[in-house]
Amino acid sequence: MTTTNKKSEKESKWDKLVEMSSELPLYDDKDYCRLTEAIPSGSLSLDLAIGINGHPRGAIVDIFGSESTGKSLISIMAIAQVQKAGGVAVVWDAERSYSKNLAWMRVNGIDTSKLKFLRLRPTQGAEIGFAAIIKICQEQAADLIVVDSIPALMPQSVLEREVTEAEVLGRRAGMMSAVLPRLVSALDDSKACLMFINQMRANIGGGMYGPSEKETGGFSLKFFSSVRLRVKRVPKSEKMENDVPVGHRVHVSVVKNKVAAPYRQAEFDLYYNSGVDNASEVADILVGAGAVEKKGAWYFYEEQKFQGMAGLVEFVKQPKNMEKAIKKVHSLADKINTFGVQQAAEDPKSEDGISIKEDGE
Repeated sequence: MTTTNKKSEKESKWDKLVEMSSELPLYDDKDYCRLTEAIPSGSLSLDLAIGINGHPRGAIVDIFGSESTGKSLISIMAIAQVQKAGGVAVVWDAERSYSKNLAWMRVNGIDTSKLKFLRLRPTQGAEIGFAAIIKICQEQAADLIVVDSIPALMPQSVLEREVTEAEVLGRRAGMMSAVLPRLVSALDDSKACLMFINQMRANIGGGMYGPSEKETGGFSLKFFSSVRLRVKRVPKSEKMENDVPVGHRVHVSVVKNKVAAPYRQAEFDLYYNSGVDNASEVADILVGAGAVEKKGAWYFYEEQKFQGMAGLVEFVKQPKNMEKAIKKVHSLADKINTFGVQQAAEDPKSEDGISIKEDGE
């Protein structure tokens, strides 16, 4: 067969597909929603680790980790960024925790008068909440929806009668498997970001060779999430002021990423009442990327030298220097895999196959 015949055969196949598009749900790249838009996370390190400068719109983001690592605070930072851009956020307060301290949310930059809370009565199952989320997506009424957290979601069948713990786990997993396909479709049309907060629990039945911890809610959220972030507290990293803890250092591993390159890592100082210290974060990235030369206690950057990290941070903090430093960081982003990480992680494997270091090790 000649090249001309092969070409005409391919063209005829394409013409048939075009004709069938009016009868079948066939779309080309102009009609299909691409995950290029993002919601800034409030952390430059995390934005670069995800790869698209923030949390993807039209997709599910799974944030999981142990208790008190900073998962909810990362979602609060995202809400603040959405509101700063004029967007709308909704929080499914399943744990009844956000509404108990609105002042703390205001300190972190959230206008609580423009924040809607989704709260169910004790007799209402989680299915009602998911139906509300689908409705919000269909009406394109929100830019960010946060669900905190999956272990607090109770199916209607569990509320109606007493069941064993094993039945609770199974029915919650079944509910997630049933609702997530509908959520993915609704999110794709609305371009909203749906953020789930999840927790790590002891894997009682894991045996000697299985993982010691696992997430709640079954496996379906792993499969339907476009981005999965494992949040860990860096040991002995507490930030103190007058003997009072005001923050700690956070290590985030992107264990799944369908919008950019996966397996990147970010590390930054997270302050409870102000979020991320941007100048300190940028300085950490520059040092980790090799853009700053370190000799003993001295740091060399932009033909200047600074004694100690504090001097470099004060230099970066100036507006003109900050702008240049951020451009420098973006120019190096494709060449590095760890943003702000001070020490390389050792090689124990998580259930995701990612090299992670367990708390306290």
